[in-house]
Amino acid sequence: MTAGSILARHGSRRDLRLRESLFRAALLVSVAVGIVALITLVAQVLVKGWPELGWGIVSNFPSSLPAKAGASRPSGGRSG
Repeated sequence: MTAGSILARHGSRRDLRLRESLFRAALLVSVAVGIVALITLVAQVLVKGWPELGWGIVSNFPSSLPAKAGASRPSGGRSG
């Protein structure tokens, strides 16, 4: 496509620039909304989960008791 064919189909250069500007603005707004939502979710998870975090979650082995459970992998055999 040439610039002439695009202009003939969509109007003047001024109209084309306006459409590009509106598209970029809409794109930036949508990205900003997504980033704000992501930051909000991460902040909420950190605020609610911070009291439960500690080295025990990394160093303890899995347990059926929630107070003792951790994320360490069993050294061998079946975990169940």
